[in-house]
Amino acid sequence: MMLMGDIDVFQFAAFVNGIEFCRCCSDATDGEGAEFLEFVRSREGAPAGGWAKKFLAEANGDHLSAIQRFLDYAYEFAQTRRSDNT
Repeated sequence: MMLMGDIDVFQFAAFVNGIEFCRCCSDATDGEGAEFLEFVRSREGAPAGGWAKKFLAEANGDHLSAIQRFLDYAYEFAQTRRSDNT
């Protein structure tokens, strides 16, 4: 990818974790990031190696597919929140 380097689900997971860490350190109060990660855990459980390792294994080593699965959950989460607010 142009600005991110190689497509790697573990680098993507580190990016996601970094965003959540920054939100936590800056006392972000909306909790949306934490709610989203809990949303993913509620559907996938809490695998020992984290969601990235599980998604990659289930995508037979295809990093892009593993990232897409995570983003599909982000879309589903956003749709759920949108329907809750209407």
